[in-house]
Amino acid sequence: MVKKHKLKCNLKHEKPKLERNKVRVQSHRARGWVFAEDRIKARNRLETEYWTKHAWVLQDWRKNVENILRNEFRSCIWGGARWKKVVEPVVGASTTELTNIALVHSTSLPTADYLNNGASVSMRATCPGAVGIPFTPQPVVNWLYQTLGYAMTVLQDLLGKSARFSADGTLLHGTTSAPASGGQVCAMWGTELGSRRDQSMVAWDYDVDLAIFRTPCCNFGDLWHQAKAKLEPCGLHLTEYHKGFKFRIAPATPLAWHEWRERYQEARLKNPGVARPKLIQIAADGAKQKTNISNPCGANCVDVEVYEVHQGSDVVIKGTKNYTVSTCNLFPIVEGIFGPLRIPVPATCAVLDAEYGSKWRHNHVAKVIGRSSQSTNMQVQGSRVRRSVWPSVELVGCTSLLGGFCGAGYDAAHDDIPWRFM
Repeated sequence: MVKKHKLKCNLKHEKPKLERNKVRVQSHRARGWVFAEDRIKARNRLETEYWTKHAWVLQDWRKNVENILRNEFRSCIWGGARWKKVVEPVVGASTTELTNIALVHSTSLPTADYLNNGASVSMRATCPGAVGIPFTPQPVVNWLYQTLGYAMTVLQDLLGKSARFSADGTLLHGTTSAPASGGQVCAMWGTELGSRRDQSMVAWDYDVDLAIFRTPCCNFGDLWHQAKAKLEPCGLHLTEYHKGFKFRIAPATPLAWHEWRERYQEARLKNPGVARPKLIQIAADGAKQKTNISNPCGANCVDVEVYEVHQGSDVVIKGTKNYTVSTCNLFPIVEGIFGPLRIPVPATCAVLDAEYGSKWRHNHVAKVIGRSSQSTNMQVQGSRVRRSVWPSVELVGCTSLLGGFCGAGYDAAHDDIPWRFM
């Protein structure tokens, strides 16, 4: 009898204890219950979901909240075991693990105000010496680093792992030195600048830029469809932003996006070959009718530009204007350092010098984006201002890119390390 009494008492006290582990989370007149340790994460997830749509019917919103809390936070079972949704690794991918990448809201800090104005998201510094600088929130930094690791690993795996471009623009097999088909991934623009100058991501950069250098016989369109199959299950949205040239990897639920830009891009994707005036009219009609935007990309993304390389011919790089760059200034691609990652960068700084002038090496300029999506440049002064950022989480699925400790700097050097993948 004593044993049974003890067992009964334990069961009586155990249920309230488990119930107290759950707390209420509320968002826009809808509420549910989650584990206490999941409260902030659930709140951020619901806020992100709410603002991806212009208008919710209350009944639909409450049903959506219920589904999110049930499926992602195990909210419907009192005292149940915690459950985490894991995306299975894609068969054939070279990554060791591909999991869902979450992009969540940040919060204001004692020294910075969190700003999401619908066109961009940033932490505007309020402390002396750094007032107004639009630092990138840490959740966005984490997402960009992780997505960069995924993108470089998957794209280079599809392009081929054993070939390298020589100084004359010939893609050669790494072991036989015979001509090969395929290409190489390479950092560009602000990502290359951050790697060479700060060995990490620039503290106010909001996206990542990659270039694909490919041989004429390599059909990158087919490879992009294969990349979509591997990356979209990880909570990513892959689009062909400019036919055959610019591609984009964005979060499935972006933090901020500019309505007109997204409407115009959606019209462009749905109506290939249509002239710009007609696309503007289609976008304007959509705004007037308040139709939903199906898949906004937002400002935080990985941009991928594709360049065709011909042996012995200069490459036309498309920046704010077109630059003609010799193949010997691009190849062979060398190794740079980008936070905890090793990344490929061009052989010289020729592209950066053409786009930004030689002052980029020491001149720090932050781009400030307003709600209208217009940008202005802000000079970053002082020697105490934060200039680079690292991820605050462990990066997964890209172990082959970890472990670099010395990379290309301001200028090309004879001891730069040739790029090694896998």
